[in-house]
Amino acid sequence: MKRGMVLLLMCSFILYACGKTTVLLDESKMQNDLSEDKTSVVESTEYKEISNDKKVDVILTMVKTDDVENIDDYVSNLQKQNPNSVYSVYDNEHYAETIMETERKAVLESMKNKNYVDDMFMDMFTDEQYNGCFISMDYNNDYSKFTFFVDKEAFNNSGIASSLAPLYICSILSDTFQGYGLVNPSDRKLTVEYIDNETKEEIYSTDDEK
Repeated sequence: MKRGMVLLLMCSFILYACGKTTVLLDESKMQNDLSEDKTSVVESTEYKEISNDKKVDVILTMVKTDDVENIDDYVSNLQKQNPNSVYSVYDNEHYAETIMETERKAVLESMKNKNYVDDMFMDMFTDEQYNGCFISMDYNNDYSKFTFFVDKEAFNNSGIASSLAPLYICSILSDTFQGYGLVNPSDRKLTVEYIDNETKEEIYSTDDEK
């Protein structure tokens, strides 16, 4: 997943550098949405006392921003924003959140909901800045591969946001899901590809860079 992390960080850097940040690409909002979804799942689920329930560390990737550039500050900010949670530094690019196993499984189940995924990508199919280039999308069960079917001409004329937005969102979604699935950071995979909806020919795939 190292290449995936680099891609994620590059996308974040380019989006900030080019001033292309939008509501869709607001990393802090996406992180808050994930936290809110997690909280709602936990609060709405009636857990039974499970004798073998245990604490587990979920390892997630830090997303650098203009305000936070190192993992120590990132974890410190998370802890301040979520005082009832427990965070720690895992390595220079990852942090750990300590939660109960029942909560981890509940979050995974909530993320498997099709509406959850559709909501994350909705703006790409409706926002005018993407020039109507996105037609449809497919993805596998563990969110390690995403395929976007696009109008090639509209896609080529839509600007950098249309190229980077899917990479950015997929990276966060995939890393979060695999993190809660307890996949080691070094073993995580992500492929994002763009396909011409008319000819079904590949326009671009992240696998081409591997």
